[in-house]
Amino acid sequence: ANTVLLHLVAERATGEPLVRLMQRHVFDPAGMASAVLDDGLAHRLPDAAIAYARTGQGFATADPVSVEAAPGGVIASLNDMIAWHCWLRG
Repeated sequence: ANTVLLHLVAERATGEPLVRLMQRHVFDPAGMASAVLDDGLAHRLPDAAIAYARTGQGFATADPVSVEAAPGGVIASLNDMIAWHCWLRG
């Protein structure tokens, strides 16, 4: 609920869609070339990080669509996450 509320507050305060705000203020400055906000579609990014789920025999790769995430969550590749980390530190 908090991410949905933040989404609505940001859009009402700025008059812009959150997707555009995130692109201009986060993804572009950080160099996150393929990062997107989850819009409910099944995004498959090249070089995307792989999710894992616990099974009776250990861990197995999980379909990213089946992994629970917050609405409006960011979907990013490993390269995007490295860029994010460097941007935060620099």
